[in-house]
Amino acid sequence: MRERIEKYRVLEEIGHGGMSVVYRGHDENLDRDVAIKVMHRHLARDPDARERFAREARAVARLTHHNIPEIYDFSADEPELSYLVTELVQGAPLSELVRSEPRMLPEVGAMIVVAVAQALTHAHAHQIIHRDVKPENILVGRDGVVKLTDFGIAQIVGLESMTITGTLVGSPAHMSPEQIEGARVLDFRADVWALGTVLFVVATGGALPFDATTPHAVLKRILEGRYDDPRRLNEHVEAELARIIGRCLQVERELRYPSIEALAADLEAWLAARGLRDYEGELAQFMADRDGYQRRLGERLVAALMANAHEFAADGQVHKALEAYGRVLTLDPDHDEAAERVRRLSTGMKVRRGLAISGGLLVGVAAAVAVIVLMPEPEPTPWASGRALALRPVPVTPPRLERVVAPVETPPTPAPTTAGRATGPVMVVAAAQVVARQAQLRTPKRPKPPEIKEPPVPVRLSAEPPAVRLRVEGKAVQPGSDLALRPGRYKVQLVHPEFTDAVDVQGFEVKAADKQRFHFVYRYPPARVKIDCADGTVIINDKTYGPCGRTYEIPVTSHEARTGLIKVTSATGQTLLNRSFIIKPKAQLVLRLE
Repeated sequence: MRERIEKYRVLEEIGHGGMSVVYRGHDENLDRDVAIKVMHRHLARDPDARERFAREARAVARLTHHNIPEIYDFSADEPELSYLVTELVQGAPLSELVRSEPRMLPEVGAMIVVAVAQALTHAHAHQIIHRDVKPENILVGRDGVVKLTDFGIAQIVGLESMTITGTLVGSPAHMSPEQIEGARVLDFRADVWALGTVLFVVATGGALPFDATTPHAVLKRILEGRYDDPRRLNEHVEAELARIIGRCLQVERELRYPSIEALAADLEAWLAARGLRDYEGELAQFMADRDGYQRRLGERLVAALMANAHEFAADGQVHKALEAYGRVLTLDPDHDEAAERVRRLSTGMKVRRGLAISGGLLVGVAAAVAVIVLMPEPEPTPWASGRALALRPVPVTPPRLERVVAPVETPPTPAPTTAGRATGPVMVVAAAQVVARQAQLRTPKRPKPPEIKEPPVPVRLSAEPPAVRLRVEGKAVQPGSDLALRPGRYKVQLVHPEFTDAVDVQGFEVKAADKQRFHFVYRYPPARVKIDCADGTVIINDKTYGPCGRTYEIPVTSHEARTGLIKVTSATGQTLLNRSFIIKPKAQLVLRLE
């Protein structure tokens, strides 16, 4: 670590990534602490990387907003030293907060997302698309102020986009479908998608909406729009919040929120219904005492949700009332009033269903010997599988209605009623004579109907990078063209013109549905590195791989040669090797340290 960078004294490292290291520094001229973002030396020699770094400085220099860090200084004069100086945020990145205990309540996460939305609204007003909104780029200060950082790949509308041949620009888990496809001009709805993924993360306590074991599988899930219902991952997520998330994560951008402002308006209305309006004040309390604040917030939410539930019940909105009472019981499982209200509402709904259905079933059955009444099984309530964050998690079990057998000698003929739609075993009436008669009936065997093949489904295949060619079940397919395939599993081969002997075999499944799209990312043959030494640890591009003497595979994302940095350190921290090397498919580096 450098002791000084020109007029700035370097104090400590506070973060690092694949492109740069961030230090806390001190500006001795103005006597203030600052954040100094220094590009890795091996990247500072790359003109493309330096351009991306400068792009961030130019983009943020156009913006002056409470939720975007202010830029103080920038320099890229020296070939091996490029740095950016910004205001220092005393706090923590959102990626760290969502992993901490206790798990963040969705309301806290929603307040953070609203602040990010305000920063994006300002950026969009200046024709800047961020393109890399993710928890790692969101800082929450101790004062409750949220800052959106890292405009390194931002796109200024009307100017040429920052691209790198053969690679995707952005973070795969938060990348919109149109960024992956690269076939459409981006607009501000790409940031709507990314902010929706952040909202999913904070609502579920850290789960990614599109997560898989490989980057290719992540991109495929994004293009297909497949993600778990957030309500299944966190019992505190309500239907309205799930609806907001779902609208953000629409694959077709025409179905998303038309703007960040529209998304923020829905979130603000959801928070206001819970009495949350002073976001920075709330977040400052959260940062000062996370456990205590969430306990107090849970108590406030119980009061607000009870009031909302009473209003819903009075207006006849039974389902909304049940959900609100259920959330109360998730926060406070010992809340007797909420449990009693749920029991009454649930019982009332089931009795009404039972009466409607029983009326239809009883018509025409007058000579019955016995009436068997099966009362409804208790349906699962919103809190049944819940875990209370604020208070002791005690499951609440509604009273169970027992099976009743009532002999009736001469049942009266009921008045005709309209039969309802049965959603479960509510009430079944059977006469002994009817049952005996049905037992005597024999259904003749029918010949097995001929197998009907599913009709073909329109399918579109695309690949990344553009030079890759596809073969489906051995037949060449032009990427971007429409095929007619019957439902089933298919094998696809990805052939790169530079590596025809390294065919990448993948698969996809066509379902009996409307038009489907599948996107494939070619997996380049890895590079291999082996360092022989007596005792040392191999570090490649700031990632620790392991001890010397082993062969390590280095992921490759382009057919073009790129520069990497390899280091070997001893057990005492001494640097034994520090040199650059070429990363390209199939490249091999073997070194021996004496």
